[in-house]
Amino acid sequence: MDPSCKITTLKAGGGKIMVWGMISWSTLGVLISVDTILNSAAYLNIVTDHDNSFMAIMYPYGDAHS
Repeated sequence: MDPSCKITTLKAGGGKIMVWGMISWSTLGVLISVDTILNSAAYLNIVTDHDNSFMAIMYPYGDAHS
C-alpha cells in the first residue's frame, strides 16, 4: 500500500460508526452514516432515500439495459 494512503491512529476511549453504501462493478455510490439501529425499517428508509441517486449515477440516460 502506498504510504500516502496511510494515516496514524490513536486508540482512545473508542467509539463506533456504522456506514452503509451501494457499489457496483463500475462505480461506487455514496457512503451513508447510520446513526440508528439498522433494522428492516431503517434499511428501507436508507434504500428509499438513496437508491435513486445511485441509479442516476449507474444509468445516466435512464436505460438500464445498455
